[in-house]
Amino acid sequence: MTCQLCLVLSGGFGMGPLAETLRELDKLARPVQTLVVTGRNEKLRREIAAQDRAHPTHVFGFVSNMHELMGIADVILTKPGSLTVSAALALGKPLIVVNPIPGQEAANSDFLLEHGVAAKVNSLEDLPFRLEQLLGAGKLNEMARTAKKLGRPNAAADICHEVNRRLAERV
Repeated sequence: MTCQLCLVLSGGFGMGPLAETLRELDKLARPVQTLVVTGRNEKLRREIAAQDRAHPTHVFGFVSNMHELMGIADVILTKPGSLTVSAALALGKPLIVVNPIPGQEAANSDFLLEHGVAAKVNSLEDLPFRLEQLLGAGKLNEMARTAKKLGRPNAAADICHEVNRRLAERV
């Protein structure tokens, strides 16, 4: 049985139920390794880093290499903010959506679920069961392939080219 790598994100300010999420991940029966990013919340980073975990866990504060962390992850557990979602899709990474806030995050969550690139947990207590299901059935590989198809890794360059094309038409 291979060890899956879970990336747990809490946004730039380290908000949300990060400690509770990690407690639930400790309940997983299968081997996982967890990378946790607490953003600019240094107090939370220190608290979480000092705790013992059932699985190997590496805790980071604010990082400038998020693309690298996402790139090596098998699954990303996060709130579905727009930048996180677009980066995950560009890298072809499946997501587990945790506690989306109403509005944009709820809409992002719906989009991800409708396209089959994410699973959602409505209660953190459901996280171990839901993740075990995904890991055990190989569903994450299917979700990753779909995410890769849906992602737009060249979106910024495509937009610049389109803007330049339209500007050139005006001249």
